[in-house]
Amino acid sequence: MKTAYEEVTTELEEYKEAFAATLKANNSMSKKITKSNKKIAMISTKLLMEKERMKYFLSALPTRRDPESPCVGNLTSRGLNRKYIPQMPIRIPTSNPQTSNNCKNYLTEMEPDCVEQIIRETKRSMLPKFIN
Repeated sequence: MKTAYEEVTTELEEYKEAFAATLKANNSMSKKITKSNKKIAMISTKLLMEKERMKYFLSALPTRRDPESPCVGNLTSRGLNRKYIPQMPIRIPTSNPQTSNNCKNYLTEMEPDCVEQIIRETKRSMLPKFIN
């Protein structure tokens, strides 16, 4: 027969073991959550950078606001299935031809930016190889 002191001591040891197991599980989950949050932050940053890059490229394209240009027309009237038609307005490049001199000037102006962007993208694509 156990005394009251022995019973309390045994029960206390059981609680200590249960608390230690719970603490270990909490620490493990905390580490996993921290790791997941870091991954989410990294992916969010990449997504934001990609959105900005796409915004830059789309804004650089000359576009026509009219989605029903003579060359395309109304897409639903062409018998296309509705699910294949984009919901947002279609961006169609303008048909204004540029002279070759204007093209050369434009390319000359854009060359340093393109070179800089190529270098930046190359560095960014090489960085994960060195981190891992």
